[in-house]
Amino acid sequence: MEAINWLMDNIVLILTGFIISSISGLIFSTTKTGFKAWGRYQKKEIAISIFIIINLVIGVTTPVIESFLRVIFMRIFNALNIGFLGVIGSITFISLFILNYKIEKWKHTTRKSILIYLTSVGLILTDYFMI
Repeated sequence: MEAINWLMDNIVLILTGFIISSISGLIFSTTKTGFKAWGRYQKKEIAISIFIIINLVIGVTTPVIESFLRVIFMRIFNALNIGFLGVIGSITFISLFILNYKIEKWKHTTRKSILIYLTSVGLILTDYFMI
């Protein structure tokens, strides 16, 4: 029970971390052979510049994202009485959506994806109707 309370107390920070890592993951990635930004391999000097600039921008915008999420979380989650299961369902749904978007061979319409999406929605609805 203590872990659940800790999670709910820190959910905005956790969601901020998810969003920040997702933003950087959409902009650039590393491979065994190099650095890709916006879908193209970059030269080392360009890669360093992109990496520094993106991290500076993300660092500066992190408090803004956290404040925005705090408002969203307070309004939506509290208004809908979404608790622990709803948060887990929401995080799972959003995470799979981002991964399916980012990984070329992963699709939103495979059986596994649909099962995970439905399970996530089920967690959200279960939590909503339990409270």
